[in-house]
Amino acid sequence: MERPDAFECNSEEYMDIIKGYLKCEEHEISTDFDIFKDSLDYDEDEMWEIPREAEQVLSVDNLTCSTFTWGAITFCKYKGKRVVIEQNASPILVYWKM
Repeated sequence: MERPDAFECNSEEYMDIIKGYLKCEEHEISTDFDIFKDSLDYDEDEMWEIPREAEQVLSVDNLTCSTFTWGAITFCKYKGKRVVIEQNASPILVYWKM
């Protein structure tokens, strides 16, 4: 499932962090969690947890700024690809370079 609204909801500074970790431009980013379709934890409707196969590089438990809270943000690698995962009170949101 793709989440194109993710780009509209986030600040330029936050997207700069994501683009920096993924080493790409915004137009190269996918929010489709089907990247995890071969994971044991994959759910085609919605995913709530980070797949167990993901190698966590850095995790921030509660990323906030003066106007927004993202919740837990995890920078990880999944099958050789850099991935950023947001976890809050909704299904995960994932960013990865297509």
